[in-house]
Amino acid sequence: MKPLQIEQLQTQSALDEDLEEDARVFEQQKKNVRYLAFCYLSLFVAFNSTQNLVSTLFKQQGYEYLGLLSLFFIYFFFAISSLFAKALIGKHSYRRIFPLSSLGYTSFVLSGIWVCYCSNNNQNDGNCSTYMIYLIVILCSSLCGLCSGTLWVGQGGYMEQVFALIKHNKGTISGVFWSIRQSSHFIGNISAMIILNTIDNNIYFFIFMGIIALTASGMFYFIATIEKPKLTHQELKDQLLQESAQVIRQEMPLELQFSRVFRLIKSLKFQPFLFLNVLSGVTLAFSSGFLRNLVKESIEGDERVVSQSLSFVLITFGIFEYLGGIISGQLVNRFNVYYLATISTLIILLGLLLSFIGLITKMYAICFLISSIFGFIDCYINNISQVICNNDYKGFIEVFQAQRLVFAISNTCTQVILLLLSDCPVYSFLSIVFIISLVSNFIVSLFPVLGQKDHGLSKHSF
Repeated sequence: MKPLQIEQLQTQSALDEDLEEDARVFEQQKKNVRYLAFCYLSLFVAFNSTQNLVSTLFKQQGYEYLGLLSLFFIYFFFAISSLFAKALIGKHSYRRIFPLSSLGYTSFVLSGIWVCYCSNNNQNDGNCSTYMIYLIVILCSSLCGLCSGTLWVGQGGYMEQVFALIKHNKGTISGVFWSIRQSSHFIGNISAMIILNTIDNNIYFFIFMGIIALTASGMFYFIATIEKPKLTHQELKDQLLQESAQVIRQEMPLELQFSRVFRLIKSLKFQPFLFLNVLSGVTLAFSSGFLRNLVKESIEGDERVVSQSLSFVLITFGIFEYLGGIISGQLVNRFNVYYLATISTLIILLGLLLSFIGLITKMYAICFLISSIFGFIDCYINNISQVICNNDYKGFIEVFQAQRLVFAISNTCTQVILLLLSDCPVYSFLSIVFIISLVSNFIVSLFPVLGQKDHGLSKHSF
């Protein structure tokens, strides 16, 4: 055999070994991400079903604004905790961060037990006074918000480690996580529907969801530790330079770390991504708050009938959450992610236009179409955001802080608007959200231009 042929065979053999190793690593990391997703699935089966129904369930107990207030405090403190998340994550392992963070969500779910207990026993003094009820729920909601920052910034950091090990089909890996995690809407709302339709006492709903949330906390202790990838000599030099910069950042005062996050937010390159996450926060607030109003306008009956009808609509929401993760994971591998982001804003505008039609026609059936659109787009945006963070800001956890900060602020502001307009015509809130979406659509449409330019942001510049 000629030397050239031998060399070609050796080269081909090395390539085959590399491909086999890449495939092995991909499948292993897919398993790791799948397990993490099931942990989030379990936790958010409890949280999402509670979040979506809390306004209606608390109204049944006689607390008119308690549900909306609890959601406001969750996302208000979510915004604050996002700024501190990196400092905490840098000092502790994910096996410690995730379980402890999940306990905040558990406290929010369990707070509903006290509300129902006091209402069922007609107690309105002492620990069951209106003041104490509001205080307990708001404190638990605030704790949930504080834990949200580390849970979600940590998720971004964990996925960043996974992405560092795989070379191809990162959209598929991200899609696996989001499709499983977002299935919590479907499973949670199926569970809520069964409980609310078979048991007359709402306290059992909160007890059941509390048990699921506690189970999820235990599951987080068994997540896989991600091994660092083997690096070339040049990659090792780049990593040492990056780690030295990170050490310097960790030793900086918190206010300087905050300034880096805000500098990123103000950068021209980040603006389309910023407004994409604004829309993500608005969409979730719309689904957890205003969707109930659409159902109420189309259904005749008391709050219990409304909550049962809403459960069916939210089940549809959950089904399309799952489809959004699967479909977006495949699209990201085939198309420009910036164009996919622009398409998402157009789909949101379609959903809002259908919401106007729903208010006019008062057709219950159209609520299912609206919920399917917003369910699909919620998971779609989350997956696209994950991929953009990895592609454009690889190795920098600040981007997840900025992303979650913007998301939480937009969600909080939307909840405030919904609360302030609770006594106004239903279309007032919808009109404001539509205007926000139009502005966001224009700015996100600049993604294909601004998203691919550096604009002075080198990887060590913030």
